Amino acid sequence: MPLSFGISAQTLTILETVLTQTLKIQIAAQFSAAGVEAAVRQAQRGEIMYPEFTRQALAAGCVGYFVQITGKCVQYFGRNGEIHTEWFPGAQKK
Repeated sequence: MPLSFGISAQTLTILETVLTQTLKIQIAAQFSAAGVEAAVRQAQRGEIMYPEFTRQALAAGCVGYFVQITGKCVQYFGRNGEIHTEWFPGAQKK
């Protein structure tokens, strides 16, 4: 069955297999918006770079994200349809 953005369950399974077996990165079963937010804040403060941010986001159960440039926000997705929105620094929520 196709998932959002036309990505099939088989494709997601292959991607997860590459992440977990080849790169040794685990995607948490449960989505943690607090975990994603913590990783975002660390990156914003310059405490971590993108590779570590990615590891932390995956550990928080994030399976993908969508950047809205004109909307000035990023939406982070969990495997069961959870969504956490982070606004660009200084952006006004609409």
